[in-house]
Amino acid sequence: MKKILPFLIILSFFSFQLFAQVAPSSVQMVNEPPDQKNWSDVRKHLDNLDKLNQKNSSQNSKSISPDVRQSLVSFIYRNSLFSELRLLSPSENYQKEFADVLKQKDTGLIKLVKDFGCDELSEKTSDNTICKTFSMPGGGSAYSFRRKDYQFWKMSDIVYDGKILFAVGELSQGILVNIGKVGLEKITRKTKGANFIFSFAPKHNIEGMLEQNRQFINGVEFDGFLYKKYLPIVEGETYLLRSIAYQGEVFREYDGFRFNELDFDNRQDVVVAFSVLEKDFNGTLTILWKIIQTNKSPKLN
Repeated sequence: MKKILPFLIILSFFSFQLFAQVAPSSVQMVNEPPDQKNWSDVRKHLDNLDKLNQKNSSQNSKSISPDVRQSLVSFIYRNSLFSELRLLSPSENYQKEFADVLKQKDTGLIKLVKDFGCDELSEKTSDNTICKTFSMPGGGSAYSFRRKDYQFWKMSDIVYDGKILFAVGELSQGILVNIGKVGLEKITRKTKGANFIFSFAPKHNIEGMLEQNRQFINGVEFDGFLYKKYLPIVEGETYLLRSIAYQGEVFREYDGFRFNELDFDNRQDVVVAFSVLEKDFNGTLTILWKIIQTNKSPKLN
């Protein structure tokens, strides 16, 4: 994912085009795996998203059938299998240490591996051996808190390249902030650095949303905290994420069937707190997370 940031930003802009009241004066802008043959058969029919435009879609495209929908769910927009989750299961010591947190609703303990090029839109050259190992959607480097599962980056909330976390997704607005060494159980709206995340008001029109997106690519400073779409990982520290997965339409085609890709996602507006418990010698992260707030996501006008 050496070059993934500009690529994701460009593709995010493209996705936005398919279709804050928080800024007080002190805000500063800073410049078992599926059968491989079947998987290939499905994938070869899918158009590359950044080349697909509504105007060049076939007028004869058919409504998606139940059989096609099931194929897409089984091979593309699927959940991770138990065997895949077990491969990245955090240590028992962490599971015992944070057992009380994990009993709560909307919490989790996960591992993220660095990007090995296994995501379908990664710019890195994939290692087939590694990708067969990390066969879950996104290759274990992208995660959706909204779905509570690994996902390929377009449907994820965070993506990890080995050093940096990115809050990028299809038709989404992601904002990250490092709030230091704070326990998840202590985080509220009044926590230092949190109010901006909770109070941020996303624009509901394309122009406003794109402008906010540009601001967070560069970074926004407020009350001593930096809010960006991507931040370096610091072991032992806690981050807040605002992930706004807009309601909208991003069309793809499969075997003559045209469908809205976002229909296969859980589109929500969430605030997530997560602590980086460990970064091991391979760069793999162990993360404890909790969803603090969930709202219905806005729709672009």
